[in-house]
Amino acid sequence: MSNKMKNDSNRETNPKLISGIALILFQYIFITILKFDPPVRNLKYVGFILWLAGLILWSLSALTLYKYKITAKADYMNTFKLVRSGIYSIIRHPQYLGFILFSAGFIFITQNLYIIIVSISACVILYLGIKAEDKQLLQKYSNDYREYIRTTPAINFFAGLINKLFF
Repeated sequence: MSNKMKNDSNRETNPKLISGIALILFQYIFITILKFDPPVRNLKYVGFILWLAGLILWSLSALTLYKYKITAKADYMNTFKLVRSGIYSIIRHPQYLGFILFSAGFIFITQNLYIIIVSISACVILYLGIKAEDKQLLQKYSNDYREYIRTTPAINFFAGLINKLFF
């Protein structure tokens, strides 16, 4: 078997990465290609700010995790040590918060009932994902993660920033 084929077979596709990229692309296409006239035009600007903040937050967290991957076979989500630096020193789940901000931004941009229902449903699923991931990471990192939970909020960026700056 050639080296290229071996390398291709060793690559694992990360569903979170794929779903994140698909969500961003879907929203970008919807926002730029489809013509819509939201009922309250000024809310769409708030939406763009939230959407962009979500994109930046998600990207920062992905880059931080990618920095800590250990082997070529490891994807960026599977680190071998607890990552508490960068954006992870402010909040524990920046990717989830990024997706929540995407969804909130998308609600304000489109002001569409279908998008509101889908986005709120997505936020509920993301919240459940946060809880499940906390349990998983408690098992993996035990007391280190327990301390991390005690000192770092899950998704409250402003509380995390205040903790980092003043405590």
